Amino acid sequence: SPQSCGTTSNPTNGQSLTCTIASSDATYYIYSRGTDSAGNVEAAPVTADDSIIRDTVAPTRSAATLLSPGNQIQLAYNETLSTTAPAAARFSVSDSGTARSITGVSFADSRTITLTLSATIATARSVTISYDTATSGALSSAALIEDLALNDAASFTNVSLTNNSTVLNTLATPTTLAVSGNETNTATFTYTPTTNASSHTLRLYDSATSTLLSTTTSFTSGSTRTGLSPATQYYATLQAVGDGITYESSTASSPLYFTTAIRKPVISSQPTDTATTTSQPTLVHSGALHVSPSQTLVCHCKVQHELTGPSGHSIKV
Repeated sequence: SPQSCGTTSNPTNGQSLTCTIASSDATYYIYSRGTDSAGNVEAAPVTADDSIIRDTVAPTRSAATLLSPGNQIQLAYNETLSTTAPAAARFSVSDSGTARSITGVSFADSRTITLTLSATIATARSVTISYDTATSGALSSAALIEDLALNDAASFTNVSLTNNSTVLNTLATPTTLAVSGNETNTATFTYTPTTNASSHTLRLYDSATSTLLSTTTSFTSGSTRTGLSPATQYYATLQAVGDGITYESSTASSPLYFTTAIRKPVISSQPTDTATTTSQPTLVHSGALHVSPSQTLVCHCKVQHELTGPSGHSIKV
């Protein structure tokens, strides 16, 4: 029931009345009743003339959550907050060690603060938030988190958020694709596996036309592609494949150009030395020879000799 907290006699306009209330935190409602000079007492009021909130306890944080799809954070408190939104400069957000800036602060309801981020944070990331209650320097006039009685919420550092983001992490693009062996019709590829990748996909292209020739899924480092043409330029790309739950696939690596080796000549048979003559040597001479008994005959002759070699080829010597 209502309790008297103070009286005044012969009040005048604007006169104040000191009212003593209980020491416990609560909302106190003020009712006034007047008495005229004849002693007539005003009827008990139905509604309060005013109310007083006695509150000496600061609001406490009850939850900190990264909302779906991943670009807003909500901080929930245990009581109704002041309608003045706290300054964005008082907060700092870390996405697995990378700072994320805050572009706006608003209220989702009377007890919940919403922070809007400049960039979306992906699922499974380690996200923390800090809040600074400093009242000097750059933050000297920055609004604080307060309840209706203007009790300031406490500061906090690196509080982990419940990450409800639905955005997948993108795997890093492979950068180590190399050709370790290159023959006339095969090529062997190596690479360093991408962290958190479920598998890797190798794509092979004709360099001249950029035509996709083949796609090899679950391609492992050290594997060989066969069926290539000699002395031909190709290029290959490698993609890291995600699990579709936490990680999405990477973009393809930069093209790796390579040229297969020139085909080496192959001797199918060795020649043999079984050549045979097809005719007897022939002395070719025209004209008469005159030699005296004391002279020596010197004959400049041409010998024509035809040989038959392997496969029916003829050779004249």
